[in-house]
Amino acid sequence: RYLVWIALRAVSVAILSAAVLCVGYSVVLACRSLILMVDSFCCEVVDVLALRHIAQAWNVRQAVLQKASADVEGCLVILCVILALSMPLLVIDLTLWADRSKDMLALMPGLFIMCSVLHAILMASVVSDKCARVPVL
Repeated sequence: RYLVWIALRAVSVAILSAAVLCVGYSVVLACRSLILMVDSFCCEVVDVLALRHIAQAWNVRQAVLQKASADVEGCLVILCVILALSMPLLVIDLTLWADRSKDMLALMPGLFIMCSVLHAILMASVVSDKCARVPVL
């Protein structure tokens, strides 16, 4: 009976970890596509000198960026809450498992999830940075 409880606990942790990683990865992919959209516009500005066409293209891209950022914002809030709640738990785990170095591998999933959430947050900040560098029209 005890082994069934441990197996059920391990499976539930694995499923929740996979869900968090999938949300983080989807945010990273969405941010990468937004970065490519901004970069392609900047290349278009250099290639095409028709200001009317460039202003209209930027207005369309800006609308898409605003819609996408509104959708990604909810995912980022959820990931930040998960990160804020998992950090104290990871610190508690580190203090409990500090004596047993061979059991430190059990902490790796938590560290991996924290790193993936931080990566998603950094990718979202890169989108903001790229948009700030777009020439003013």
